[in-house]
This record gives sequence, structure tokens and C-alpha cells, in this order.
Amino acid sequence: MDLEKSPAAAAFSRDEVIAAFCQVPNAQARDFIVQALDDFRPSDLPHLTSADFAAIATAIWSECERQSPGELRMTLNPAMGADGRALSLDLLCIVQTDISFLVDSVMAELVDQGIDVQLAVHPV
Repeated sequence: MDLEKSPAAAAFSRDEVIAAFCQVPNAQARDFIVQALDDFRPSDLPHLTSADFAAIATAIWSECERQSPGELRMTLNPAMGADGRALSLDLLCIVQTDISFLVDSVMAELVDQGIDVQLAVHPV
């Protein structure tokens, strides 16, 4: 789908995502959302609104906050939009501290298994 022709993509706003995600100022959270947005092209998932992306980022950030030092967290859940509706996407969160190439290895395995990865956001 052409980004210019997608109503949701046309309405996608980095500033709106950052504002929705960073309701409580936090330098780490802001760095996270900016890096996540740098990895994302609205044309990858043109049905996502700014609010939906912020909801997904919030879910990922919640997993990050639950991580204990040195713990590897992997969760797989349905992605939910800002209004709580199912987005027909699965959200795989991998939260880890300094485990080189883990994300690359998981992505390679997903591809080998024939799983369609529509978007990979990998803030460091």
C-alpha cells in the first residue's frame, strides 16, 4: 500500500506518539520511543495510528520495566491498539541486557519457521 494513500499512515505523527508515550517525563523512556520510531516506517503497517503505535510501545516498555537485572524476558501477546482493540498482530518482546546477537538469532529462527515478521523494532 502506498504510504500517501493510507489514511492511518497519513495521520501518523511522531510527535503524537512521543506525547502519548511520554506522559511522565523520563529520559530513558524518551530515548526508547525515539529509537523505536527510528526503526518504524508507517508504510510497514499502514493500519496503525499514532495512538496504536504508542500503545504497542507502552506494552513493550512495561516489559522492560518488569525485567530484573540480568534477566532475559521473552513474551508473546496479541498487540492491542490504543482503544483496547486487537490489532491482528502478535507482539514478541525480547528484553535482555547485553546478550549479543540474541535478537538476530530469534529473527533468523522466525524466518526459518516461515513466520512473517512485519516489523522489527530494536531500540538499544
